[in-house]
Amino acid sequence: MTVYILGDSNSATRNGWSDRLAERVGRKVPVRSLSLAAASSLTMWMRYLDEVELQKDDVVIWACATSEVMCLQFGFYELGDLLRFQEELIIATRKAGARFVPVVVDTIRQDIAKMEEGYQDQLDDLYAYYGLEQVNVLREYIRDTGQEFIPLRFFRDQVHFPPDGPVNNFITDLTEELIRRGGNYPLEREPLLADPTRRYLLINDFGEAVSQPLDNSLIAGTLWAPPFAVRPELPDGARAEIEGVLIYSDYVDGARFAMTAGGETVEFSATNIFERRQRLSVLSARVKNLNLRGLFIEAGDEISLDWGMTPGKVRGDFWFKESEVAAPELSRSRVMSLLLSYREDASAG
Repeated sequence: MTVYILGDSNSATRNGWSDRLAERVGRKVPVRSLSLAAASSLTMWMRYLDEVELQKDDVVIWACATSEVMCLQFGFYELGDLLRFQEELIIATRKAGARFVPVVVDTIRQDIAKMEEGYQDQLDDLYAYYGLEQVNVLREYIRDTGQEFIPLRFFRDQVHFPPDGPVNNFITDLTEELIRRGGNYPLEREPLLADPTRRYLLINDFGEAVSQPLDNSLIAGTLWAPPFAVRPELPDGARAEIEGVLIYSDYVDGARFAMTAGGETVEFSATNIFERRQRLSVLSARVKNLNLRGLFIEAGDEISLDWGMTPGKVRGDFWFKESEVAAPELSRSRVMSLLLSYREDASAG
């Protein structure tokens, strides 16, 4: 049995609740965190496909709600897309005979609970459909204390808790208890949003392109520098959509990528918004957010990726700022992987 934690910055924080959970549970079973700051279900689905081979009775902890509610409020994300990628994780967990434990952590403003589009309601419906109990931190705090909100002094900022604060202990206790109780094996159901005929292809090898290894406390992989091209192995007659790009993103402006597929080119920022923290981050970009028509290829087609050099600003997905400078020599941004999907009946969508 292995416990996998797939979450955003609250579970990626050093000495946060996920580290505390690993200290407790890890005395008996291995615990592996794939969490990344600003991660969504798309990010975690890409990491899952690349790095995880689930075994029976493993535990998958999903904890991306804080990041996702900001993607929905301030980005271009569609709720159905994010729920689809989470449902793919649930289905993969069920097929492996493993357990799925959702951990929902709200913001200081209770954005998840109050969101008009009903993000929390949709999560509730998804978990109820698959027979899953969730760790809903805000609800449990209200039930435990009788207060209507988590006190502001318990937050470090709008979305994070200090590592040594009481809320991290609270999340750890709730999650550990749910794991130890057993259960949370997803029921076998017809998918709500995921298409049973859809197949995914994750590409993390770009051949002869300039590359370098990445291995730190959060993620290991290979960084690929443009320009490069790849011809995905697709079934004859298949039409595939490029769903996402996993980017090792610099905070120094100068990086924008130009991706060409199916005769169409999309140029987008690869510069993250975390300039004040002066750090590099691994972030996913949703291609459909950059080009509403999407990017598609036919079997046998090539995907090419180069540095974008168009003068002026270019758009970025959420967590990426509008890039104002085309200066790849200044940037350390690189590509880690691409995610494609196609239907088994040889059509995409």
